[in-house]
Amino acid sequence: MLTRKCCFSSTALLAGLALVGTVVVASFFLKYKGTMALVSTNSRAIAAACHAPPVDRTAGYLLPVKWGVVEYHDGVGKCTFTTAADMMPPEDGKLYK
Repeated sequence: MLTRKCCFSSTALLAGLALVGTVVVASFFLKYKGTMALVSTNSRAIAAACHAPPVDRTAGYLLPVKWGVVEYHDGVGKCTFTTAADMMPPEDGKLYK
């Protein structure tokens, strides 16, 4: 009868813990400086960002893609991924969907 033993490498365990600790510590000091909103797991926000304007639906995959405001409706801007040349970056203090 064969018995199996569970083994682990203490070096690999320490290296993994050091890596996790470094990432956790770095997350306190590094801040996101981009213009795209961080929506985490909000499916409505992700869906809104992924609904491309009509100009991007035909050959949008051939052009460079940027993140920005493509339209305003009743004072609320719509942010999405787009290839539109007239895209504006989001501004602080304004409402977006």
